[in-house]
Amino acid sequence: MISNKNLARIAGLLYLIVIATGLFAEVFVRQAFKVLGDALATANNIQSSEMLYRWGFVADLINFVCGLPVVLMDDTAINKTLIDKYFQLFNNHEWPAMADMYIEQPEIKDPAYGIKNIKMTKADILNKYTELNQMIPDVHDNVIKMYHAGDNVIVEFESSGTAPDGSKFVLPICTIFEIKDGKITKDLTYYDNFEDEQKGFLNKK
Repeated sequence: MISNKNLARIAGLLYLIVIATGLFAEVFVRQAFKVLGDALATANNIQSSEMLYRWGFVADLINFVCGLPVVLMDDTAINKTLIDKYFQLFNNHEWPAMADMYIEQPEIKDPAYGIKNIKMTKADILNKYTELNQMIPDVHDNVIKMYHAGDNVIVEFESSGTAPDGSKFVLPICTIFEIKDGKITKDLTYYDNFEDEQKGFLNKK
């Protein structure tokens, strides 16, 4: 996975290309050829310097091609930073701050609550993880991999800790986060729920 530092470097390079091609196409081509209020003179200028006009078109095309990934990388970097913070808060057991990363009523999916998606408030989320922490004081999530797809961040991780009966557990989990305007709008979690009946402690991701 590309680090935030390298993403910033790539984005910076693409920004420079966008600025340079944009200036060339606008200042040295369109403005140079344009004769205000005289379309015929403008057309004659283009015809007399057809090759330069074509280079202006190429510059516009490069500008578009380089500008699009800059937008996408910005979202990817922001979303990655947000989810990194989310798991940092989780592992520090800072539940109020973590709950505040959600919108007021996000859509939640958790096998502990059945197969359907449900709506939860921030207060519900705070209570959920506070109760989890009381049952499993040493609960910890270890992120294995993140995948980005538009507004969605898919996270593969392992949750570990000590169950109420004293046994240690490691639970593989996959969560799909939907992020809009810097807030988590959906938290769709998937894991094998077969241990719930035996241990009765899994009420989290």
